[in-house]
Amino acid sequence: MCATRLLTRSARSQFVVSSLALLAGGVVVVDLLAKILARVTLGTKSVQLAHGVILRVFENYRGSFGLGPLWFTVIASIVVLALLFFFIKHPVLSSRKHTMLAVALLIGGGVANLGERLLFGRTTDLLVFWNLTALNLADVAILLGLALLILPVSKAEGRGD
Repeated sequence: MCATRLLTRSARSQFVVSSLALLAGGVVVVDLLAKILARVTLGTKSVQLAHGVILRVFENYRGSFGLGPLWFTVIASIVVLALLFFFIKHPVLSSRKHTMLAVALLIGGGVANLGERLLFGRTTDLLVFWNLTALNLADVAILLGLALLILPVSKAEGRGD
């Protein structure tokens, strides 16, 4: 009986990790394809998507969100990704679906941006907001992952839990 229960838990854990890897890999692939498509179709042109939102190829040679030096962002990204891989194996965290989805989005976005920084010394951003910041799809995945981690906490605090 215990062996069956253990095997089921192990198989479920393996399925969860595989699903997360697939989602994270999907983020990397979609981010890369969006950048290739933007370079091919836009070149140096800009397209106004909405008030204050422009689609344009922008190369970011600085750190995350244009802040800090590139070397610091690379080191910080490696540390954060290592911590996220640890969280995947943590039994309490891995039992929460929204947490695991958030971790997959964070890993996918982090790997996409880190890979581009290591290969090319920059990231390619596509969405410019009010000329204040520029993001790529990996950044959007990171922001969504952070929102998924923060929102359940703020909901619980709002209820007085």
